[in-house]
Amino acid sequence: MQYDHLEKAIVRIQNKTPFITSEDLRTAGIENGPKMGELLKTGERIAINEGIENSHEILKRLGLTS
Repeated sequence: MQYDHLEKAIVRIQNKTPFITSEDLRTAGIENGPKMGELLKTGERIAINEGIENSHEILKRLGLTS
């Protein structure tokens, strides 16, 4: 079914197990604060919209790694 990745995303959100975490962002040099919150939200949107299930790839899409 074409919506399988959305079902997985819903379960991940309900279980509070995102692909990227604040720890991932701190490791990438982002300090706690509003910017971190926005990056977490944007990262989750990227994961859902593009069907990405790899934290490194999400960080790459956010411009935080090469």
